[in-house]
Amino acid sequence: LKEDISQESLTLATVWLLGEFGETLIQGGLVDEETPKPIQDSDIIELQESILQSPYANALIRQFVLTSLAKLSSRPAVSEPQKQRICNILNGFATSTELEIQQRAVEFASLFSHADIRGGVLEVMPPPEIKATVIGTVSERRSVGSTRTDKDSLLDLMGDDAAPAAAAPPAQSNTDLLADLFGGGSAAPTPTAPTPQKNSIQDILGLFDSTPTTTASPTPAPVPPTNGASLGGLFDSAPSPAPVALPPKPAAPAPAQAPAQNRPTFVAYDNNGLKITLVPQVLFSKPGMIQIQARFEAINGPVQGVTFQVAVPRTQQLQMLPMSSADVNPGSVETQVLKILAPPGSLVKLRIRVAFAGSGGAIQDQIDFAGFPASMTNGVL
Repeated sequence: LKEDISQESLTLATVWLLGEFGETLIQGGLVDEETPKPIQDSDIIELQESILQSPYANALIRQFVLTSLAKLSSRPAVSEPQKQRICNILNGFATSTELEIQQRAVEFASLFSHADIRGGVLEVMPPPEIKATVIGTVSERRSVGSTRTDKDSLLDLMGDDAAPAAAAPPAQSNTDLLADLFGGGSAAPTPTAPTPQKNSIQDILGLFDSTPTTTASPTPAPVPPTNGASLGGLFDSAPSPAPVALPPKPAAPAPAQAPAQNRPTFVAYDNNGLKITLVPQVLFSKPGMIQIQARFEAINGPVQGVTFQVAVPRTQQLQMLPMSSADVNPGSVETQVLKILAPPGSLVKLRIRVAFAGSGGAIQDQIDFAGFPASMTNGVL
């Protein structure tokens, strides 16, 4: 988690585990290559505090972190100075502009003055009860011809039913996403692969968007580029597949940003009555992690139906949050947040495609922007 907090699902799972079982980690430590590594309570709190300061922290992650810190404060293994530090962190969010976060911070902070009930409210979540059907004695006289298999028992334990083997419907023929984005034409149809049988391991890995390494079947998404119009051809002649921008997640709105006047701005597009300004934000302690706020302003008249699409080189990763509004009126500013993970020292390049309807009719433009300083991926603007 210290090295990469850009994966939201893994971050949420780790933060939850630290809140529930952080005391076990403090008492037992970690085993790194058969060498015990002690963990202090201050290490866990510093890690969670760094998550709150990360540009990848959205409203959901902040809620999880505040709950995790509150639970840690009730554990006997946490020292009094660290409990006071947790209280100060909670008080800092008592004036948050996000109502849910403000409510949690105020409620958790008030528990510090009720020591008699705090332990009961923040106690460890009890383990789930095992089904009665799972508990029993294995019979050594089990018949050889039994139709019940170990695989069936595992599926019953996980609460799944084995899916009957059947011919998979033909996969939908999709065109290359980047080729469609940049107008590179349609891709040749690829032969369909049989749908793998459902199993519990894939279900568990699916929770964290992972892919089992032992499977031989290609995963349905993302669809690898099949023609020369991929983004890899933009910055490199090698026909390597290019990463596709992650689809916007229907999550909570992006966290409140500091005033853009204190950070450098870069004009990426100013034409046909629409101006797009990019305002980057970096964290010196997390080089390579960049958050960019795209600001849309109407110059001459109202602009409607703005579509903003961005692609990055294949060595970088991009996540785009939903735009605040697709209609931009004069005097107002609409925003959209981009999160980029790039190798430190590399140059961030953007291929932008924008479409909208203005006073001159429907407009569609494409530009390549490389005006950011190379030091930006080192945490310096």
